[in-house]
Amino acid sequence: MISERKEYEILATEGYCCITEKINNKKLNSIIEYTYHNYHKQITIEEISSVVNMSVHSFCRFFKEKTKKTYIQFLMEVRIGQACKLLIDDDMHSAEVGYECGYNSISHFNHQFKIIKNKSPLEYKKTYLDLLKA
Repeated sequence: MISERKEYEILATEGYCCITEKINNKKLNSIIEYTYHNYHKQITIEEISSVVNMSVHSFCRFFKEKTKKTYIQFLMEVRIGQACKLLIDDDMHSAEVGYECGYNSISHFNHQFKIIKNKSPLEYKKTYLDLLKA
């Protein structure tokens, strides 16, 4: 039934979507890979810039030039994308999901989730469950 519906909403954020085509940039690939493996931990700009042996300033300029977004925006998209997956795949409370995705504050998680998805984590999960019932 779902495959036949004409109306749809992308459930994953851009940051969560797997990169199907390798980007022809070794440094950017290293950054993306490191982020996907460590999104659940605190990642500082100093830490991620050291992954590719760049100064913080050079890293920020490089990342923005290549992706058209800041690293913090990208990290937020990855975390919220994973949160979306956990909300629909697992029977976890939204607070547990927030902690699992690297947030130390549930209010911060809810705020960032709403920025990316335009709804709260609970509204998001309810929307998904309603689509399954339809």
